[in-house]
Amino acid sequence: MACSWTSLSSVRPAPHELLLELKRPAEALSEFETSERREPDRFRGIYGAALAAAQSGDIAKAKRYFARLVEVGGEGPGRPEVAKARAFLARIRNRRGRRVSA
Repeated sequence: MACSWTSLSSVRPAPHELLLELKRPAEALSEFETSERREPDRFRGIYGAALAAAQSGDIAKAKRYFARLVEVGGEGPGRPEVAKARAFLARIRNRRGRRVSA
């Protein structure tokens, strides 16, 4: 069973996490960025900002946040969020390698 931001009854989700759940990624991104300035390099904050950026179509920001997540998450086996970040970054690199013909 997948765990969502709101499925943990003992943990109260932050407003930016709720905005992401409510499919309001642009607003969520703004809130994640505000949170990141107050508390930099929080794993969940970076991951949420990356997701929000990707969902809102801001690929440059998504790339930056996912790259930072990989840095913070470290090497080796680990969290599924880091695996998702690596997969996202690989897709972006693969797209750059393809030329669009007119």
